[in-house]
Amino acid sequence: MPLLLSPQIRPSTFAQAAKLKILAAAKEKELTKCEADDYKMNNITGENLRNMGMLKLKTISELQEEEDQKHHKLVSNLHNIIQAKNQHLKEIEVRCSETTLKMDVEMGKKISSFKLIMKALKIVKL
Repeated sequence: MPLLLSPQIRPSTFAQAAKLKILAAAKEKELTKCEADDYKMNNITGENLRNMGMLKLKTISELQEEEDQKHHKLVSNLHNIIQAKNQHLKEIEVRCSETTLKMDVEMGKKISSFKLIMKALKIVKL
């Protein structure tokens, strides 16, 4: 995700954009250093961070990477679920086709036996 800049500091050249990117990276490193300093401090803040586990400040790129990983995992899981459901649907369709075929055969047998019974009744009536 690109770093959004206010209109006052928008770069007008490629060189200025590169400088701003370097400054942003330096600021991210500085934040990470401050985080480590806070963790090591012998005061209530440092104690809290050590007791709770260090509260990790994340850079924009780390957050974006984390979001991308979550998104990829979600899409992958949904894809697997869809594949499983499609496979289940195919199995149901096969069973339905088999059942329909068996029913057609049985109905054919019933109709044949019904016709034989009707013929026998006609012969008995005559």
